[in-house]
Amino acid sequence: MSVRHRSGRKPRPQAAARLSGLACLCLAGLVQAQAQAADTFVEAGTTMPGISDPSPAAAAAPQAEAIDEVVSLDQVPPPVPSASAQPAEAPLLETVVVLAQKRAEAIQDVPISISVLDDQFIQDWSITDLSTAALYTPNVKMADAGYFIMPRIRGFGTDQNNKAFEPPAGVAVDGIPYTRLEYFNSAMFDLERMEVYRGPQGTAFGKNTTAGLIHLITKSPSAGYQGYAEVQSGQFQRRRAEAAVGGPLLEGFLNFRLAGLYDQREGFVDNSAEQSLSGAPRHGRGVDRRGVRLKLDFLDLWGSELKLSLESVDSKSIGAGLETYDPSDALRQAILRYEPRSDFIRGNYVNTINDPDFRNIRIETLNADWRYQLGDWNLVALGGYSVLKDKAGLDVDATAVPAIFGGDQDRSPTTTAELRLESPDLDGLLGMGQLFGVSLGHSNILGGLYYQRRDIQGDGIVFRFGLSYLDLLVAADATSPDNPLAGALDPLLAALYPLLPAPLGSTNSTYSEEVTQDFDQQAKAGAAFTQLQWHFTPEWGMEYGVRYNRESKDAQFNQYYSSPTAILMPVLGVNEYQAQRHLSESNLAQRVSLNFEPDRDLGLFLHWAKGFRGGGFNSFSYNGAPETLSFGPESAKDWGLDFKASLLGGNMHLNASLYRMTVNNFQVLVGEQSNTGIGLGTTRVQNAAAARAQGLEADMTWALTRWFTLFSTLGLNDSKYLDFADNACEPDNQNTDGDANPHCDASGKPFPLTPKLTAGTLGMVTLPLFGTGLGMQLGAGFDYQSWQYTDTALDSRFRQGGIMRWRATLGIGNPAQGWSLRLQGENLTDRVVSIRQAELIKGARVEGVDAPRTIYGSLRYDF
Repeated sequence: MSVRHRSGRKPRPQAAARLSGLACLCLAGLVQAQAQAADTFVEAGTTMPGISDPSPAAAAAPQAEAIDEVVSLDQVPPPVPSASAQPAEAPLLETVVVLAQKRAEAIQDVPISISVLDDQFIQDWSITDLSTAALYTPNVKMADAGYFIMPRIRGFGTDQNNKAFEPPAGVAVDGIPYTRLEYFNSAMFDLERMEVYRGPQGTAFGKNTTAGLIHLITKSPSAGYQGYAEVQSGQFQRRRAEAAVGGPLLEGFLNFRLAGLYDQREGFVDNSAEQSLSGAPRHGRGVDRRGVRLKLDFLDLWGSELKLSLESVDSKSIGAGLETYDPSDALRQAILRYEPRSDFIRGNYVNTINDPDFRNIRIETLNADWRYQLGDWNLVALGGYSVLKDKAGLDVDATAVPAIFGGDQDRSPTTTAELRLESPDLDGLLGMGQLFGVSLGHSNILGGLYYQRRDIQGDGIVFRFGLSYLDLLVAADATSPDNPLAGALDPLLAALYPLLPAPLGSTNSTYSEEVTQDFDQQAKAGAAFTQLQWHFTPEWGMEYGVRYNRESKDAQFNQYYSSPTAILMPVLGVNEYQAQRHLSESNLAQRVSLNFEPDRDLGLFLHWAKGFRGGGFNSFSYNGAPETLSFGPESAKDWGLDFKASLLGGNMHLNASLYRMTVNNFQVLVGEQSNTGIGLGTTRVQNAAAARAQGLEADMTWALTRWFTLFSTLGLNDSKYLDFADNACEPDNQNTDGDANPHCDASGKPFPLTPKLTAGTLGMVTLPLFGTGLGMQLGAGFDYQSWQYTDTALDSRFRQGGIMRWRATLGIGNPAQGWSLRLQGENLTDRVVSIRQAELIKGARVEGVDAPRTIYGSLRYDF
């Protein structure tokens, strides 16, 4: 969070201090032993991280009506000891400022379900990626699948990687929205805060945000010189360094901030295969990220302000880490013929693969933010140009058998422009102060235009099928009457390979065939939007936002056999095809709210919103069937009742929202399965007729005393398909309802990877070390999620039971000198947590798991 400067108050350094109730009991003895020293420490006028100005004046000062400025914690000077300082009852929590509606507003004034993680929270708990951050934002899940992230808000999201599929949970970086999954982790360094908006956000950020949006806000240049450097080291060869420095280049004219990241971890899944087989990684689920960001702030450029940002991020994800387990006896023997070291033990963080398994991403971005004051009005222009370069390889069969390898490469430039005009606070309704002698209060309005062009310039998705793939199919189900290869396989192979015994006894042949899918797309989106805020009495107000969106998309498909021969491809149902598609659509997103704020510390908001997600094309159609190439748009309606309060004299912040959200023609990205079990690597998009989510999401921060604070979240989410008869099926469990539709009916079932209950509690005790000038932080907490399906087919065999994970931190430092040393532990009870499962072919199940217990240390210096 930011420290808010208010008239007549001098801010002091603050750091987040959060303690769970259970951790508090465990630490009670230590707390009592330190209590007298803490009081003496405070009376001496010294402050510790996480404690506000302890003077009586600060404790009793009323909250100012206006915000003078917002600065980061690193900008606040060290405290000056004061013999006259007196202990206060408890620290006041700072007000949180968000940009959910394009203006800087206190979170208590915004009629949206919002969660915020600030820079100090991120630092204290070492949040380095969105999958960890989402654990402490209710009804949000960001499962890390190794080579892509699976974002979900209120259960709506994606479980597969399809470059042309735009997820309903969007991401924006410094106000600019993006649609590719690769952007979710791109800006995770030198962050000011992460804002999470739940429910449709179409009026502010455009379509394709029907479930919500993650807004990553990076730190801006400061007026004074400041910076930090932090290094981490720990298990799984963790080596991470993050640093930033900034200040004035030309006093009063140009400020800068330069930030960098180096993050390398070898991965926690071991590959048991002989490395001589091919270029398979030794470890899976590793990362190698490098990033640099330069920000320039021209404070007075001919009467305007211009902010420029240049960023380059290289991110390598090493290995999907999929583990094969519980194979049938025949399949086990077939796999062992290729690699005797193959591992089939579930949940032991060992897999066996033979092909390269990686995703390499480079994102280069240039953004500009220009502001000019026209009297009391503000003119704002945003512009951005970003290029994503993506290269990936995947061992599709997840075994050491040279069966299927997939490779992909593309380039995706995105150009964004937005121009908006923001009014000052106006008397009455847009300047009309009274109507029939009745005061109309006050109001403000903003409006603007938006444009974005997004291209996908494909360089070919290549699937390589080895002869040994047929060996796996025969081993999995050679005698099944519905197996199209049964009876036809032996004569086919005998004709092709006279020297090869039939049936396949030992086929370590290097023979393979390739098919290439070329996919290109051009998308243009334009919008006009406006938003009105009207406070017609001191307590009551309303807001209305509307956005007209228009978008067009063109796509070109070309799938062709790219190997000299193509004998296996037709047998496997992989066809050559060419196609072109075009779509054009428009929609009107709206949001309206009725606001009741009896005082500054309490707000109750009733809101309704309608959003849209555009139709599109499927970049992973393996057979070119017309129904697999495109999908239609979806629409979402959301009702919500939001409660926001600052309680106990400013010592507790509580945000809670009740919601009911319905989606028509919900776009579902599911794995595609041919009769010959092509499995993972191809997907299709289905429009579910109707889906719904309803529940509660809440978070609370409570400063119980000056030396510890409690942070808790709660999410209750009842999500389900209301009408979806065309869901995917597992290969050995086709058409479970037995009707004429060969797909599996998911109507009435919950979404995958969507627990009904999530909860988290974190906290930290902050105490002095007996007058040494050193401070200690000791924190602990947990995250909990109830059971959930882990496959898109919603098969009862693939479920993750309820799980609770614990984490803790222990830190020591000298606030005056700016250094701190910290030890972090995650998943302390070493729980094995499944994040996705599937059956690639009959008798071959695979699973991806979350990280095991991880211990690491960090050293940080702020200046």
